[in-house]
Amino acid sequence: MNWQDLHRFWFGDISLTPEYYERQIGRWFMQTYPKFDWVCEHQFAPWLHELKSMPENLFPRDYLALILLFDQIPRNTFRNDKRAVRYDQLAQKLTLKALGTELETSLTLPERMFLYLPLEHSENLKLQELSVEKFFELHKEAPKDLQSWTWDCLDYALEHQKMIKQFGRFTYRDSWADTSSSGAGVLLSI
Repeated sequence: MNWQDLHRFWFGDISLTPEYYERQIGRWFMQTYPKFDWVCEHQFAPWLHELKSMPENLFPRDYLALILLFDQIPRNTFRNDKRAVRYDQLAQKLTLKALGTELETSLTLPERMFLYLPLEHSENLKLQELSVEKFFELHKEAPKDLQSWTWDCLDYALEHQKMIKQFGRFTYRDSWADTSSSGAGVLLSI
């Protein structure tokens, strides 16, 4: 497993410009890039099965790629399926471990967004509150020409938090198929 390959695939050449975000947002969130999902499923999802132990002493961007593997790759591979969230707790533990460290501060704005997303995906209210806090920090630190993008990130975090406050869970997941018996991989402990 080459963590740099996953990082490069996910972020491309990072540029802190509005054009970079406009180009990437569709790939990351709009579900309109079937080729992107295909690569997630065929190139990176197999790593979920192959990973037998947690890698140690990773560089910051490799560590972030590990979080992407647990948080984003399943979401792109298993859309509207409970397997999409099977690795969420691992991603959340990795994120919590990174917060307040040099790893967090060494990442660019788009990288930090993906560092914080596992918190936003949690059905735990305390993690939701931390998500909103982190996305608010991200927004405050963003250059002016990127603040509409970081505001959107914060707004989504607030929407997720509101749903957890109101229902205690993400109700949209109720309709997802439960195909967990088909073996999406082995859960590792951190």
